[in-house]
Amino acid sequence: MRRAVKTISIVIIAVFFLIAVLPGILEIKSSFSRAARGGTSYENRAATIKNAIYYKLFKTSGNSQVIAGKDGWLYYAPTVNDFTGAGTLSDDEIKQIADSFSRVNRLCEEHGAKLTVIIAPNKNEVYPEHMPDTFKKSEKETNLDKLLNALSGAGIDAPDMRKMLSGEPDLYYKTDTHWNAKGAAVAADHIIEKYAPETEYRYSGEVAGSRDGFKGDLYGLMFPDRKTDEKELTEKTYLFDGKPAYRYVEQPASMMDIEIETTGIDAGGGKLLVYRDSFGSELIPLLSGSFEYARYLRSNMPYELEFIKTDEPDAVVFVIAQRNIPTLLTGSLDVNDIKG
Repeated sequence: MRRAVKTISIVIIAVFFLIAVLPGILEIKSSFSRAARGGTSYENRAATIKNAIYYKLFKTSGNSQVIAGKDGWLYYAPTVNDFTGAGTLSDDEIKQIADSFSRVNRLCEEHGAKLTVIIAPNKNEVYPEHMPDTFKKSEKETNLDKLLNALSGAGIDAPDMRKMLSGEPDLYYKTDTHWNAKGAAVAADHIIEKYAPETEYRYSGEVAGSRDGFKGDLYGLMFPDRKTDEKELTEKTYLFDGKPAYRYVEQPASMMDIEIETTGIDAGGGKLLVYRDSFGSELIPLLSGSFEYARYLRSNMPYELEFIKTDEPDAVVFVIAQRNIPTLLTGSLDVNDIKG
């Protein structure tokens, strides 16, 4: 009798084990099949197979730059210090950054422009609930808290995007580092309301269309050999089809070009100058139709601040990812190099 019970127990355990690992085995088999067909480098195929094993069998990441969260969410590992409080700058360092922005603000005022600083929160600031339980969110002030307070104290427009994004679903991609068009639209509305109020269009009153098939940069790091027709972890990307029209001065190769210029058609605002990192890419199609002219400069530090003088913009906007705040200590905001 005992032997029968033991045998049944072993069978039950084996069945449950197979149920648990079968998806992973199938994924690994699929990855080897893709590798055998060729089409990408050996390194990419090997990385995809390795990470498929980690992700499917152990629900973790095999790439040091990616954190496997809950419910299919992926997070960028360099944001963990902000999340846990391990990388907090000192008060003096935050003051140094705020003082640099104050000097930029004075330069803007001297040339008839107004300044706004948009700090895009890390994804785990807006959606911490999908982070693995092994990472505990710090209760201390973050770099973002400190810098927003310092900029506000200096009289610089710097909205707390966390509060503006809080409580809304689907504003960041699950498999990418960045916000999507719906998230970027919250920042776009703030800029339009402040600098192009004559433009009647506001994204908050519109429903974004969507299409399937988006695969984020974090997904690409995890599975570089995956093809675009794979369904695993695929998500929607959002589009605002009815936004104000604009033209490119010169067609960009992508939204990650170093410099992009646009002219709005029937625009309500004047000239816009945007210094941005990768979070600014989603803003370009959202802002351009509301301004007569806009120049977008992807951060090529130090910032080319002479455009504040030569472009004579009405508004100057900095778009900076929260994780990049420490890079502002490098002198990238130095106005002393501007001639005249």
